[in-house]
Amino acid sequence: MPNRFPSDAYTVVPIAELTRVTTLADQLGAATQRLVTALAEPVPTHQQTSTPTPAAEPAAVKRRATQAESITNREHLYQQIHAAGVRGASTADLAALVGEHSSRVHMHVRTLEVHGRVFRTGNGIVRWYATEHRTSVLNSMRRRVPNHDLTVAEASDILGLSQRTTRDMVDAKQLDGRRVGKATMVHRKGALAYIDTIG
Repeated sequence: MPNRFPSDAYTVVPIAELTRVTTLADQLGAATQRLVTALAEPVPTHQQTSTPTPAAEPAAVKRRATQAESITNREHLYQQIHAAGVRGASTADLAALVGEHSSRVHMHVRTLEVHGRVFRTGNGIVRWYATEHRTSVLNSMRRRVPNHDLTVAEASDILGLSQRTTRDMVDAKQLDGRRVGKATMVHRKGALAYIDTIG
């Protein structure tokens, strides 16, 4: 008897795939039956429920600090920075000391910087100093500058910058230096001039 269906009208399905599809169809049918049964059951009224539903806990509301609290927090941070002296303090150090989040500490310290009470050195990991200690901090940095031109590693260590930032500043003529082949050198007078601009 000739085949009534052309060969491109059907697809051969492996038996394992057919079994998997059949199992999924059975599971879907059982889930549908459970859903229909659940929807047919009457909903209990409030009096019929044996355990009262607990009241939803209100979401924790972040309270904004008042202006007086912000001033108090800034003063406390300033005292910590002042006490650090010529060692200075990083934002992470200050956050650990006062028990606040780093972003909030950074915001307060930036306000102190805008008011001219603190200054910073470095790039990336910034160290904060009280303005009263500026001369001591800068003199300490100047003493570390050798009597020759500096490699990028030496300049970065003394100036508190990353090596990439130091190279970028030399390339942008923000820091006096030169390229020697693939290496970058920072002129001693360039390092000293940069130290004078800090704070």
